[in-house]
Amino acid sequence: MAITQINADSAGVTKVAWSYSHNGKDDYFCGEGKNMPSAGMIGAGGYAIMVEAEYEYKPILENFAPITWSGKPFNDTVTNSPRNNCVEYGSGVDKCKACP
Repeated sequence: MAITQINADSAGVTKVAWSYSHNGKDDYFCGEGKNMPSAGMIGAGGYAIMVEAEYEYKPILENFAPITWSGKPFNDTVTNSPRNNCVEYGSGVDKCKACP
């Protein structure tokens, strides 16, 4: 699972403000370009939180019944707009960005 805050600059280019991963999912580098699932989801100066999850499905009864899709990877992405423009991360003048 990875949680990433994305910021659109004044030109509408989306970049990573901060990212955190758990359990082996790749996270993103601060300032790295990151596309939204669809163009125009956030306007210039806006923020979005993207949660990406991936896991490998293993049926409970796989030893008793031949199931052809055992070990199939499932993944999903959910994108939301933060309630207060951004999720504050860290401290300082601009708490919305964790990039140095």
